Amino acid sequence: MNNTNRHNEREAMTTELLDLNDLASMLGRSPETIKKDMLRNRLAVPPRLHIPGTRLLRWRHVDVEAWLASHVEQRDAEDNISQQNKANSK
Repeated sequence: MNNTNRHNEREAMTTELLDLNDLASMLGRSPETIKKDMLRNRLAVPPRLHIPGTRLLRWRHVDVEAWLASHVEQRDAEDNISQQNKANSK
């Protein structure tokens, strides 16, 4: 793949818009749950794109990816360090 194709792919990903069904599929949740979470707990869903003059629910793919990355738990790494420390202290 040449540099032009890679650039075009990255540009398409940053501008790709997801609708409610796309987001639901990506998150493995139902559209109804996402709508409820938007009202009850806005932090439970990625930030949405506001298109002036519309009521469309849209999300930028790049924003959803960033939101998901920001919610990755570091628990496994911390558990491994804790287990190593316990083993070393014996």
